[in-house]
This record gives sequence, structure tokens and C-alpha cells, in this order.
Amino acid sequence: MAEIKVEKKNNNYWIWIVLGLILAAMLVYFLMNDDDDTIDDVDDIERIETDDNGVGNSSRERDMQNSSAMDITANGFAETAEFTAFIGDKSKMGIDHEYTNEAMTKLVDATIEHAKVAGVNIDNELRSVNQKAEAITENPMDTNHSDKIRQAYLSVTDAIEKVQMEKFPQLSDELQEVRSAAESIDPKVLTLDQKEKVNGYFDEAAELLQQMI
Repeated sequence: MAEIKVEKKNNNYWIWIVLGLILAAMLVYFLMNDDDDTIDDVDDIERIETDDNGVGNSSRERDMQNSSAMDITANGFAETAEFTAFIGDKSKMGIDHEYTNEAMTKLVDATIEHAKVAGVNIDNELRSVNQKAEAITENPMDTNHSDKIRQAYLSVTDAIEKVQMEKFPQLSDELQEVRSAAESIDPKVLTLDQKEKVNGYFDEAAELLQQMI
């Protein structure tokens, strides 16, 4: 009986040793994982600090630009973007006035969408604009084109002004620049002889419309 008791004591001793080793291994494992988490946290902080300092954030800037473009479209200003893109290529302007006609039509569409967003009625101001835009393409040799273009520009400007006064009173000086560009067109001079003035109006209008987004 004495020998049996000794064997039991020895067995209990080894069991405690094994349990101790297991516990030690688990402790080492958790300590190593905590170190890895700490390193990951440091890396995350470094990445955040790098972005805040403006280094390596080109991807974030692209995302912001794309988001801004999507916001403009979502707000209903796709026509303004189309008009601005179209007038970027002024080499299309020729004796048939197709470029001027299309640019004016796109400007009218852009103005209408601004008025809709602002809740402003511009029907009276735009009533004859599209007719004048079409008229300048019917007879390319007509010497009255400049006068019709000037009148159309002034009517569009009146429409833009209604939106500007309602929602963007701080842009009164910019609106005046658009009007001055329209008034600078000489009705007695052939359109192709004052291309810079004709195109200049589109540039001024596009710049103002973009500021009203």
C-alpha cells in the first residue's frame, strides 16, 4: 500500500509541471499578440499623421475630387459641366456659326438648370433666345448676326442675374462682368471679325455659373 501511495504522489507532481508549462506557453502567446497589436496601432497612427501632414495622400485627394464632381452632378448641374466643356474648344467656330449656336443653346440649358435649383422663373428672359440662336445659322452671310447674338447674350444675362440676385448676391460684380462682355459686342461688326468678344462672353458666363454651384 505504501508503494502505491508514492506512485500517486509522483503522478500528481508531473501533472502540475505539465499544467505549468501550458500556462507559461499561453502567457507568452498572449504577450506576443499584444506586441503585434501595439505595432499595428503605431503603424495606423503613423499613416494618419502622414495623411494629416499632406504626404502620401494623393489617393485621398483624387477621391475628394471625384466626390466633388459627383456632388455637382447629383445637385443637378450636369448641363453646366457640359457647357463649360464644350466652349473649351473654340476652334470649332466658323462662318456657319454652328459653334456659336450650339454654345448658346448649351448656355441656355445650363441657365435653366440653375434657375430650377434656385426656384427662379426665367421664362420671359429666355423666350426668344433659342430663336435667335437658330436664326444665326439659317443664313450664314446675314450681316445682322452680331446684333442677334448681342441681344441673345443680354437676354441670357438677364436670366442669370435673376438667379444671382436671388441666391448669390455676393456675385454682383461677376454678373456685371458677364453683362459687360455681352454689351461689348458691336452689332455693326461681322461676328467673325470679333470672335474674341463672342467667345469672351461664353467664358465669363461659364465662370459665373461655376461660382453659383
